[in-house]
Amino acid sequence: MLLKSNNYGKKDDNTLLEFAEEALALRRSATLALMRSLQEAIAAQQARSEYLSLALNGEKSNEDVVVALQNHNDHLKEVIGNVREAISIVNEKHKRYLDEIEAFKSSYSKELQEIKHLSGELEETMAELEESRRKLVILQLQRHGSSLMNMSGPNAVNGAVSADKSSDENMGWGDLKDAVDEAKTLAGNRLLELHETQEDNLILSNQLEDL
Repeated sequence: MLLKSNNYGKKDDNTLLEFAEEALALRRSATLALMRSLQEAIAAQQARSEYLSLALNGEKSNEDVVVALQNHNDHLKEVIGNVREAISIVNEKHKRYLDEIEAFKSSYSKELQEIKHLSGELEETMAELEESRRKLVILQLQRHGSSLMNMSGPNAVNGAVSADKSSDENMGWGDLKDAVDEAKTLAGNRLLELHETQEDNLILSNQLEDL
């Protein structure tokens, strides 16, 4: 079961990466929009302040001063309304980001537990494979010793037949040993992939916490 799950986590890694990139892009876009709005508001405020300053210095008529003050007051109301709206939008997006991050953390925690579980199973499998390999070597040594004893006994006249039979048996054991070694290699590769996946998920988690 474990060896058949070589692609485990790759799809989830791509999904998490896309989520992180999308969250960063949305935050960048919202920040730039707010900065542009503030720059426009500051520029307009400076223009109105200059006009109001001229009016208050006597360079404008009383009527112009009243109009300038009224326009300035209306502009301040508009700026305050825009700032409140911008803050409301930012707060809403911030709340949505927090909800998405919490959902990601919950999903990440479950995936981390699954990775630890699979890592434990793989380590147990590798230990079992190593034990099987050790037993296989012992059996091969025992069979080789038994074959030598048979060849030196009364049946030495049938040495050619015994040698052929021993060769066939050794080929079978050799194939089994190769299969065990291959399974051990696959298990080791799988364990390495799981560790890499765990590191990638940790990096993504840290990036999202910085949002």
